[in-house]
Amino acid sequence: MKLHRPGLLALSFLGIFGLGGCDEHACGLVAYPNGLLITFDDSFTTGQTFDVTISEVTTTPEIVPVMNCTVTGGSPAEIACASGLFHAEQFGGVVIADDKPSRLDIAVSSNGMKLAEKQFDVVFTTSEPNGPGCGTATSPTVTMSLK
Repeated sequence: MKLHRPGLLALSFLGIFGLGGCDEHACGLVAYPNGLLITFDDSFTTGQTFDVTISEVTTTPEIVPVMNCTVTGGSPAEIACASGLFHAEQFGGVVIADDKPSRLDIAVSSNGMKLAEKQFDVVFTTSEPNGPGCGTATSPTVTMSLK
């Protein structure tokens, strides 16, 4: 797991490790992302390298790049991202922990040729992955495909 801006790690990613308050009942230890999870499906060909630009779509609407990633297809994909946002490459994708965009634009290219560009509405939902009373997770997932 690669983490960026590690000074914020301890407080921002507690949910990733399934830590939460439990009363007097058993809780699961399911790891979950606590933030926006962006994954890449199997259309990202094994061994091929892709350049991915993740942008926020503002209300004006303006497309503002917030992260650049290199994705090498495989199972799981190898992902390396650069951004000023607090993020981690894990869970088969990238988790953005300190930003809550409502709309994303994801553009994918390889060898200088644009292969796909899609926009996604981000819907934040809260669940209790380790059982009732065992902490909550707010973790929408967006899956990018070349199809």
